[in-house]
Amino acid sequence: MTAAAAELLSPAAAAVRLVHRVVCDGCGWVGYRRAPWCRACPACGVDRSKVRPVWLAGCAPHAGLCCYLAHIWPPPDHPWPGYRHACHYLGSTIDLRVRWPEHLSGGYDPVSHKNNGPGSRLIAAALHAGCQVELVRVWRGSQARRLEQRLKQRRKPDSGSLRAGAARSLRPLCPLCSPAGWWRRYPDLPDPPPLPRPRRLVHDPELWDADAEWDAAFPHLADGPSPG
Repeated sequence: MTAAAAELLSPAAAAVRLVHRVVCDGCGWVGYRRAPWCRACPACGVDRSKVRPVWLAGCAPHAGLCCYLAHIWPPPDHPWPGYRHACHYLGSTIDLRVRWPEHLSGGYDPVSHKNNGPGSRLIAAALHAGCQVELVRVWRGSQARRLEQRLKQRRKPDSGSLRAGAARSLRPLCPLCSPAGWWRRYPDLPDPPPLPRPRRLVHDPELWDADAEWDAAFPHLADGPSPG
């Protein structure tokens, strides 16, 4: 492989060419784009503002334990970088195919500031404010739970709050915010292969005769020949 080909196939080069899976709210068209709102829907011609990103290519929800990172897009022509103080959401689940639609179902109540749906209150509030939420990174396997606990701050028992947000900024981990170096931080490591099953001991009388060994070790307890 030449140096030019190795550079094109490197993770850094792949990180620059991010591809979004987008869905049209008007007709349900699904496609892939590098820029989610670059043009109108090709199926029904609805305005490009009705086309929303769902997840980055390679982050499709699957079953199994995983830790996931969501990017919050601000409303059009809004000064927020995300939703007020938050640009990302980090969580873990045992089945992302079920959990991700729960997040997108919304249910935020602006009066009580509570979420009546099964998803996250932060994502529900962002959706209520007109933001778009996109799944941008997934860690799978046994590392998922440990990674979430490492990146999230511990809740203080005496504070009276149930909030446990990120302990530090999640921008370096986001492919959209850090397209040049996100893959260097906490790479998705595959689980090690399972240990081989221990061999079951099967007695072979040709290799080891238990009765003969007993008679040799305790001759005074040997039964001897059976009476005729």
